[in-house]
Amino acid sequence: LTTGADGTAQADTNYYPIPKFSFLNQDSLWITQKDYEGYITLVDFFFTDCPSICPVMSKEMERVNDHFRDDPNVQIFSISIDPTYDTPQILKAYAEEHHAIPGKWHFLSGSKEETFQLARCGFVLPALDGNGVPDDFVHSDKFILIDDQGRIRGYYSGTTREEVDLLMLETKILLHGKE
Repeated sequence: LTTGADGTAQADTNYYPIPKFSFLNQDSLWITQKDYEGYITLVDFFFTDCPSICPVMSKEMERVNDHFRDDPNVQIFSISIDPTYDTPQILKAYAEEHHAIPGKWHFLSGSKEETFQLARCGFVLPALDGNGVPDDFVHSDKFILIDDQGRIRGYYSGTTREEVDLLMLETKILLHGKE
C-alpha cells in the first residue's frame, strides 16, 4: 500500500503481472501461470548446453533450491530458451544433475515463439534467438522474484552470490508477510 496525495491508503500498482503461458516440465506435466497462484516463485531463463552464464546460474539456483527445500510456499521455474534441444528428457537429466527437488524446481520448455514472447514481454528481459547457434543465444542473467499473486517483485543477478543472497532474503520477507 502507498499513501495518496489526500493521505488515504491506495493499492500499490507498480507490480507487473505475468501473462498466460503453458509449458511442459521435466516430468512432461503442463505448467501454466496458474501454478504461480499462492506461491512465491523464482524464475530464470537458461538452456542446458549453454556455454556461458547458465552453469553459474544453475549452481546459484541450486543454493536457492536447497535454502527453501522445506518451505512448501516457494517454487522455482527455470525456463529453457532452447526448446528444440531441451526436451522433457534432457530437462529431467539436468534437473537430477542439479539436485532439483521434484515438485519444487520445475525445468520448463515450450514453443520458441512463446518462450521468447514470455521472456521479452512477460518478464521484460532481453532474449534474442541465436538461430540454432548456441553462442548466439543472448539471455539475461536475472533471477525474477514473483509474489503469491503472480506479480514481479524484483530482479537479481543469478551470477552474483550477493545478489542471490538478497533474493533469498527478500523471498523470506515476502513469506513472512504472508503469515
